[in-house]
Order: sequence, then C-alpha cells, then structure tokens
Amino acid sequence: MVVSVSIGMCAYNEEARIGRALRSLDEQVVAEGFAVTEVFVVASGCTDGTEAIVEAWAASHPAARLIREPERNGKVSALNLILDQYRGDILVFVNADAVLLPGALAALLRPFADDPALELACGRPVPENGQHGLSPLLQGFLWDIHNRT
Repeated sequence: MVVSVSIGMCAYNEEARIGRALRSLDEQVVAEGFAVTEVFVVASGCTDGTEAIVEAWAASHPAARLIREPERNGKVSALNLILDQYRGDILVFVNADAVLLPGALAALLRPFADDPALELACGRPVPENGQHGLSPLLQGFLWDIHNRT
C-alpha cells in the first residue's frame, strides 16, 4: 500500500523565495511506500510575482495547484483552505520561504512508516545565517527555542 502525501504551502509576497522552495520540493526523494500526490500553494493577497512563479511551476507539475486568496486573511485562513482540500493520508506543511535540505521529506515521513499509530511529526527549521551581528544571533536563538518546544 502506498501512503499518499499532500504538501501545503502558504505564501504572501514570496516572489524572491518561493522558487527556491518549490525547487527544493522537486529534489526530494521519498522512501518506498510513500508518494507525493498533491501540492497546494495558497497565495494570500499577493501583490508581487508569487502567483506567476507558482503557476509556471505548476504547469510542469500536474499534482500542483495554486489557490488564490484575493485578500490577505492571515496564515490560519490559508491553512484552513489547505485543510479543506487535501486528500492525502499525510499532510506536510512547508513554509514558502523554506528550502528543504536533501532527504528532509524522507526523514520527516520515516516515523510514519515505523509507527502506524503516529499522527504528527515536525521538522526542525534551521535559518541560513550568512550574516554576523546581533540580529542573526537573536534570530538563531529564537529558532533554537522554537525547535526545542
């Protein structure tokens, strides 16, 4: 039996980053027994080129679907749109500005193969810190707290 995986992504004016996020999805290899069957990207009140980038990517990815939310109603609204429409056995949320490292999706799904009663798994975001100074240090500290909780 193949476990179907749905991917959900919420975006607001992510023109500069969403292309990298979508390409990182392309590079993921999932373990045997899993298949990514649908990808939803909710573009919420975008006023930049986010929607055009998603449309171009979706043109070569039949499982992908852009959901336009004309007004920006917040992340919860976008998440609810995905929750209403996904049909996979597992739903994975990916931030529109996140780049998945090679093997990240397989690692996230692996516990589900090991334990059929499992209902939740969470990734560990790691910020890209190419800068020095107080701001990147504080950002790293906040993500460390986030990931520990």
